[in-house]
Amino acid sequence: MPETFLELDRVAGRYGGHIVVRNLSFSLAHGQRLALLGPPSSGKAAVLGLLAGFLKTMAGRIVLAGRDITRLAPSARGIGLVSARDTLLPQVSLIDNVAFGLRMRGLPRARRRHLAEEALGRLGLEAFAARYPRHLTALQRRLAALARAIAIEPELLLWEEREAQPEAVRALLRSTLAALNLTAVLVLQDREAALAVADNVALLQAGRLQQFGSPQEVYESPTSRFAAEFLGRCNLMLGHLTMPGGNIGGVRLSGGTAWARMPPNLPPGPVLVAVRPHRVRLDANGPVRGPVEHVDYLGALTRVTVCLPEGVFVAELAAAPAGLTRGVELGFGWAAEDAWLLAEEQEEDAAARGARA
Repeated sequence: MPETFLELDRVAGRYGGHIVVRNLSFSLAHGQRLALLGPPSSGKAAVLGLLAGFLKTMAGRIVLAGRDITRLAPSARGIGLVSARDTLLPQVSLIDNVAFGLRMRGLPRARRRHLAEEALGRLGLEAFAARYPRHLTALQRRLAALARAIAIEPELLLWEEREAQPEAVRALLRSTLAALNLTAVLVLQDREAALAVADNVALLQAGRLQQFGSPQEVYESPTSRFAAEFLGRCNLMLGHLTMPGGNIGGVRLSGGTAWARMPPNLPPGPVLVAVRPHRVRLDANGPVRGPVEHVDYLGALTRVTVCLPEGVFVAELAAAPAGLTRGVELGFGWAAEDAWLLAEEQEEDAAARGARA
């Protein structure tokens, strides 16, 4: 198992009189990339603030490369930060902006210039070294902020977005992290980009960690209704678990018995069957049947929306029947390993969760 490089152990933090991070624990190996995901005010920016040292840690500890940095000043942590805000200094050239952190660390002028030029070259900005920020595009300024962060040769990189970035920025971020073997914690606004860039995902809600794992694990096996719905379109059907046992359980739905993966120790009773639309297939004898409400041709897939008594069901089919129109009744199923079971959340639990958010 890879050795832990970054560890947060039961960390809590406060901002403006409110607790914004609660009992947060996770660890990363050297060179791993973590994407923080969650709705607005879920604590993503607060986690970056705690790591950078701009927010005070109320409880727990943060360890980076074997050092406890919980109480260290931001400048002593060895962390590079690319903030969501444009923090370039308008009165100095691009190369002086990139060298600013090196200057604050007291490096000789020649060494500062060498490292700044190296960082600019890595991001394709060497031709703009003498320009001022006002003469750069928004994309170039964003990359310049990344160059400034990597120029100090940080042990950890923090990246924050408040709006989705162009593909060019994302590609350079990914290649830079890989080339430098940098450990990184990222707040990305595009969820698909986060799943593509990250080695691990931490899903937050109201300052609490809801799920942690690889992008595939979190997407394909969410452990809660919140996780299932937040990460993408998902069909959730209320049923009754009648045949638990092993890794696959049988659930009685209104249209028949459905089979799905189940977590350990899930007792018989009300459950939710969850399946992503792209995992659904046509099946005349399947457990879901209903009239077509909408047909959307998407090129490689055809999205079929069906109205059921319990709600809307969506299938994304690679091979839809020709001439499919509204009102046609279809049956649907899926492979047991492509669906999973969730314990039904009680209304009071959902209400309490909403109040915490």
